[in-house]
Amino acid sequence: LLSAGVFLFVALLGLGFFFLFLPTLPLLWLGLGGSPRKALAGAGIAAAVIVTFTDLSTGTFFLLMFGLPSWHISRLSLLSRHAKDCQEWFPLGVLFSQLVCYACALLIVIAVYFGTRSLGIDEMLSQQLRLAFSHLGAEYAETIDMLAGKWLFLIVPMGIWLWTMALFAHAWIVHRLLARKQRVIRPQYRIEVFPLPFALLAAIAICALLSFGGSGTLAFLGKSLFISLLCPYFFLGAAWMHDAARAWPNCDLFVKALRCFPGRQYRLTSCRLSITR
Repeated sequence: LLSAGVFLFVALLGLGFFFLFLPTLPLLWLGLGGSPRKALAGAGIAAAVIVTFTDLSTGTFFLLMFGLPSWHISRLSLLSRHAKDCQEWFPLGVLFSQLVCYACALLIVIAVYFGTRSLGIDEMLSQQLRLAFSHLGAEYAETIDMLAGKWLFLIVPMGIWLWTMALFAHAWIVHRLLARKQRVIRPQYRIEVFPLPFALLAAIAICALLSFGGSGTLAFLGKSLFISLLCPYFFLGAAWMHDAARAWPNCDLFVKALRCFPGRQYRLTSCRLSITR
């Protein structure tokens, strides 16, 4: 009920994209706290309440974009196995890679649905974008035409990237809150280096060929999926850089960087950096 109330409050007031993720906090609290099934039940109840007060499409949107992902994150985050005298947890990188593939699958379903109608998904997005910025002056007309035409394929991948990162951020926040309450199950919640299947690379290659060889909706779908499927590699690269940077002499590099600025002298004393002119 709390999740449904927060979603209705944010949606009715139009507070913005990132505020829409606040309803995931109660669901993730239940799931990461040890009850993924309760998180799934809570998502279903919240969707039913939203349908009661709004319509079926809004409740379905909540369930697909926030309810089911919250349950999926909770369920896989608590999976573990014993190997080599230690407990290994399900890699978070693989988890969020699955979420990216889930979002891409939804995009394909939506594209197929609009393919049976008079307007394709690219034409519908272009019209909605022009309508959203129709109140702006004539001086922005050229920019809007370029965004709604040449750069339209960037809108959906940006949404998928931000959606995945926002879900991870909210799951991390809930994990920190559970740790303070001493109710945490998974000891840490960071993305470490994880394996990626060759099938994902093959899918990216197919989308690249589709973006060049297709036309209209197919080209739009190929470009959008190509950029969206690069998100797991971003997570993998960030995790690899984090591991590689652990052995770097952070203080020495920081001091050397500061010495590039003229007119100041820097010295490292008792692990504290003192700045004097």
